[in-house]
Amino acid sequence: MTSQDLDKQIDRLERLRNAAAASSRELADRELDGRLMRADLIQEHRNTGSTRTEAETLAKISERYIKHERRSIEIAYMRDLQLAQVEATRFRLELSIAAAQTASVV
Repeated sequence: MTSQDLDKQIDRLERLRNAAAASSRELADRELDGRLMRADLIQEHRNTGSTRTEAETLAKISERYIKHERRSIEIAYMRDLQLAQVEATRFRLELSIAAAQTASVV
């Protein structure tokens, strides 16, 4: 394996890690958005006369909140797939380096 091939693999690994980091950031932003959405929904229900418990329950089953949570689950799944690609790429890179070192010793 040439140093150019190793550079390509390292670049690929970096791109994959950056994509996974971007997904993690998106998930963190969505978590905050979800908390704020839920608080707004609770307040809306409280304003219409619901008790705190009723308002919390209604907020949890709100179609808007459930849609938001489903999308967050999809993003988390995609991020996990990205992390699996990162691991596999890193493992292949380490194997390539080890094979190159072994070949140069022999």
